[in-house]
Amino acid sequence: MAAAVGTFSYRYFADGTVAPDPAWVAANIRTEQVPILGAVTGHEVLFPQLRGALEEVVARGLADSIDPDQFGGCYVPRFIGRDPAQGLSLHTWGIAVDLNVPGNQRGTVGEMDRTVVDIFQRWGFAWGGDWGYTDPMHFELARLVRAR
Repeated sequence: MAAAVGTFSYRYFADGTVAPDPAWVAANIRTEQVPILGAVTGHEVLFPQLRGALEEVVARGLADSIDPDQFGGCYVPRFIGRDPAQGLSLHTWGIAVDLNVPGNQRGTVGEMDRTVVDIFQRWGFAWGGDWGYTDPMHFELARLVRAR
């Protein structure tokens, strides 16, 4: 995955956000339209798989399971929990998405539709609901798969 998304230097700020190298941002970060969510800003490598997962969600009649008004973003350069001790969030690379934020807070089981989770996992995303300290709103690109 590192080879696909690249590396960058960054500046960090007291509020836990970071500013990646502008040249890396210009070369890799895009805003594209995707089903359900509309305009999403993220890494160009993310879009085929995100679009594929969301198209499958729509095709399976599950579009109402994702509320576009509760989308927490994709490219949000920051540390995990805004804490430098926890390392950079994959949102900094634009390869993570947070869905249905209010009902899927960290440390909870969440309300994410498990069929939607299965779809995203088949499309190469890891789900934060599977982690020891859960983050059920969070999906991150874990492996590259070919669009079907």
